[in-house]
Order: sequence, then C-alpha cells, then structure tokens
Amino acid sequence: MYPTTDTYHPGISRRGILKGLGATLTLPFLPSLAWAKGWDYDPSKPPRRWVTMLFTNGVHPDHWWAKGSGASMELSKSLKPLEKFKQDLLVIEGLRVKDDGQGFHVNNFTNWLNGSAEVNAKSGGKGLPQSIDIHMAKNLGHNTVMPSLHLGIEPPKSKTNGVMWSTISWTDNKVPVVPEIQPRMAFDALFDSAKLEREKSLLDLVQHQAKDVNRKLAYQDRQKMDQFLTSIREIEQRIDRAINDERPPGAWRPAMDKPGIDAPAPGIPTDVQAHQELMSDLLVLALQMDKTRIATMIFENDSSNISLTFIDGVTNGAFHGGISHHQSDAEMLRQYQLTNEYHVGLCARSLEKMAAVEEGNGTTLLDNTMVTFGSNMFDGNKHDSSRFPVILAGGRNCDIKGGRVLDLTGESVENRRLLNLHLATAQRMGSNLEAYGNSVFPLKGLS
Repeated sequence: MYPTTDTYHPGISRRGILKGLGATLTLPFLPSLAWAKGWDYDPSKPPRRWVTMLFTNGVHPDHWWAKGSGASMELSKSLKPLEKFKQDLLVIEGLRVKDDGQGFHVNNFTNWLNGSAEVNAKSGGKGLPQSIDIHMAKNLGHNTVMPSLHLGIEPPKSKTNGVMWSTISWTDNKVPVVPEIQPRMAFDALFDSAKLEREKSLLDLVQHQAKDVNRKLAYQDRQKMDQFLTSIREIEQRIDRAINDERPPGAWRPAMDKPGIDAPAPGIPTDVQAHQELMSDLLVLALQMDKTRIATMIFENDSSNISLTFIDGVTNGAFHGGISHHQSDAEMLRQYQLTNEYHVGLCARSLEKMAAVEEGNGTTLLDNTMVTFGSNMFDGNKHDSSRFPVILAGGRNCDIKGGRVLDLTGESVENRRLLNLHLATAQRMGSNLEAYGNSVFPLKGLS
C-alpha cells in the first residue's frame, strides 16, 4: 500500500507548473556539437536516448557487487535478474554526490541529477540548480512530443518541502518537476492526439482571452501575463509536434506509430507492482515511438514506507523504517536483499523490452539507450552515502562498453562525482556541456 499523504500545494507560479509539465523553450539541435564530441550524427540512423531509473533506501551491502568481465562476469545475488544482460552492464563503484560522502536520503536524492553538494531538505529547494535532464530537454529535446518524461508512483509527501522526496528534476527557476504518477495522464500526454487537439483549442481560447486582459494591466502584471502566454505557446508547440510528426525524407522513423497497449484506466493503481511495471512500460513505449528521448523513472519516493509485501518472502510492510533500517537483524537483512533483487528485476524487465525493439542499422532500442540505474545510498541502515550502487546499462551504440566493472573507490574526490557520469552521458547525447553541477569533466572509462 502507499503511505498516507495529503495533497501537496507547492508555492510556485502557474508558469512554473506549466513548465514543469514539460513545456520548455528549446534551442535547435546542432549536429556539429555532436560531431565535436565524437558522435557521427546521421538523421537516417536511430536517435540516442538517456534514461535514469532510481530506487530508494539503499541496498544490502553484502549482495551488491560484480566481478570479472564479459560473458564470465559474476553477479551478486541481488544483481542476478540482470544475468542475461551482463555484456550490456557497466557496474560502477564509488560514485557519490558529495565529496565527503556525507548527507543522507533527500540530500543525495533530490540532488541526484544536479550535483548540488550543499542544498538539503531544510532549504525547500532554494538554491537548487537546474538538473541535467532538464538542461538536455531544453537544448536537445525539441524534436519530440515531450522534451523529457518524468514518471513515478507516489505523490509528494505531506511534510514540509515534501516534494524534495519525490523528484530529482528541477528547472532553471528552481521549480520542481514533479513526476507523473497517473498512467492514464502520462499515456494521454504522449499518445492521445485527439485529446491533445482538444487541449490546443482550449489553449487558443485562453491565449485570446489573456491577450485581451493584457492590454488592461499595469507594467509588472503585463510581464507576468507575458510569461504565462509564453508557457501557453510552448505547450502549443509540444502539441503540434504530437499531432504533426513531420520528418524530412530519408530520416529515421520509429517502428511503431501507434501505442501497442490500450489506454490505462484513470486514477492511481492500488497494486504497487502493477503500477511500477505499467509506468516502466510507458517509458519504454515512449522511447520506442520516439515521443521522448530523455526520461526518468522513480520507483518510489525517498524514505518511502511503501509496502512491498507482495514480494515472496517479504513480510515487513515498512520499506524504509522496517526493512532498510535493518539494525543488522538477520531477518530484516534477508528481506532487504529481496527488495533489492525485486528492484533490479524491474530494471531487467525494461532492458528486456528495449532489447526486443529492432531500430534498424543492426541496433536495438537498448543499444541506442543509456540507462543509469541505482539508489541514492549504499547501506540504508547506516545512511552510507560514501558510495552509491550504480549501473550503466545499454548504450552499445552510444560509445558505452559493457560487460565490465569500473571501480572508482580509490580515485580522487573529483573523479568520484556522480555528475561526472551524467556529464559523460549528456555529451554522448550531443550536449556541448564541458561542466555541470559539481562536475568539471566527464567520467572516463565508459568506452
């Protein structure tokens, strides 16, 4: 069951909410920037994709490891669901957000994609820099319906600044991009052209009325209204991309032009496993149909006490307070490992679906997608943030060499920054970033 929450009312502007839904001003994609990074961009070939999948509350430290390389790579008990993808895995050891490895839960969760070393839950998001997924969405995401897609399964917590426990994505206005948790809402935004056309008509009406009101406003109010109108135009552009998928002759086209599943029922599913799997399936489908190329999936909120008792052998109904805070109790450690194995299985399930999608040029969707999968701490009982459990999966066609372990535990603090990884994958997406967050160089050793 989901933890009890109240409705979250963020103190942000209407424009912030609209922009949080994925409407962004974007620059055109510049192939020369990709070439400068060593990517021989060709519009006739499948595009590259970038995905982050995050589970929370850490891992059983004795059962998260990999040894060897290639087909003979040995995986720990918790990583066994990824056995068939060993040659597509780069198991990275030693990454962390903060150089001193301090902080716990939300400090390393909400900063997962922005590399902020100082901002924590008490700040309420003040000072949080833009996350790298949103940067890519604004600069590289103009060719798809959704510049970026953000999915989860739990609403924000009711506590003060509770949104920080539910999102890893932030705009340049320090506005949280709250993940969509309703499958039907995500489906309609991606695939329901008829509904989008109706929404465009409504936006046209709102825009016309707003222009009439704008002439009667004072200067400062006109500025606010202009911002609102800009947001409307941005959403209109996204809807136009959804309705009119126009590609030049000879350009690559996705294999599917219609979703292969029925529209989900409205509302939030009560079955946690079915909910997680459905949102993951929508993410893969969105990539397959080229509705987005940048996506995040949060399997549960940070510090979540979501019940995972549907997992065979798990009886404690409090994931955070009962299982991850195991107090070295043998039974709780056993259940902790089972929850880790379950989350790894969710990732493996998505990888399997990606691997089944042929995209031309002898590649699959998995070959063309870099999937960063992991958690925001190591041993949850100790709040160990000195290293994160992180795996980079897929990306064979993105200059990623799998079937290996990349051990950074003995490296300098600068080499162990999580943002180094995100910067390296962003560059492989075609970004011209040379630094981001607390990263000043991309992580070496990915290829």
